[in-house]
Amino acid sequence: MAGAQGLRSIVLDHFRAQGIFAQHLLVCPSVHRAPSRVARVLLQTADRSDGPFVLSQDVLAEVLTLQRTTVSQCMATLRRTGLVDYARGEVSPTNRVELEKQACSCYSAFRELYKLRSGGHKR
Repeated sequence: MAGAQGLRSIVLDHFRAQGIFAQHLLVCPSVHRAPSRVARVLLQTADRSDGPFVLSQDVLAEVLTLQRTTVSQCMATLRRTGLVDYARGEVSPTNRVELEKQACSCYSAFRELYKLRSGGHKR
């Protein structure tokens, strides 16, 4: 019986986190500008990868419902200011501290939700 309660608690925590995550995704585009949302997605992707990762501007534009030209401008700015290396879809954050400052506040909220969903540790 105790095992069933533990499982129930885990499932409920997961659904709560998913609900909060969905709410943030709905509100984020209306309150945060494109550059901070691009930084958020880059950080979220970096959190789940070991080293550089592949993320095309087309995919990034689709994920964030932005025009590709907007994503291109954001990526060029991030590269020019030394926050990321970016070439042919391969992205490597080079200054995480500053990139986190550029990211919208949803990034820290999503990171906390991810910890909740994964039992407190990074996968």
